[in-house]
Amino acid sequence: MEFGVVIRIVGVDPDDGMITAAVDVDCGGFRGVSQLYTTADAFAELSSTLRLFPGGLTKSLKFEFGIPDSYGYLSLAFSILDATGRCACRVQLESNYLPAYGPGSRKRVDVDMGVEPNAIDRLVFDLQNLLNSEPGEAVLEGLEKF
Repeated sequence: MEFGVVIRIVGVDPDDGMITAAVDVDCGGFRGVSQLYTTADAFAELSSTLRLFPGGLTKSLKFEFGIPDSYGYLSLAFSILDATGRCACRVQLESNYLPAYGPGSRKRVDVDMGVEPNAIDRLVFDLQNLLNSEPGEAVLEGLEKF
């Protein structure tokens, strides 16, 4: 995939239920990878909220996983572009677990991509499968031009 976001669950802590997710962002030459800690509830909220988007009164949504300037962080900010439901998605991905130069340094990528409504529907479906402990990945396929 040349444009998009891929989320995979790589571990679940049996004591507190925290999820370790691997995230891969690719946007036509700009690419980032990271891992972050989150909860199943956070993915469930993303899935249930996106199920109704685009549509209704909400013109924009933002979801954050992990903590900025911490181990790993992902932000997905959706906004409606036109009456057909095409959206823009600003993706921010940050990683501290990979080697970087200098004290306190981290790696970060911020990209914007277009998203069709059916790509959001597929992401919701994929997230539901992950939450049901099915192996695989949740994919948000982006567009080069929007």
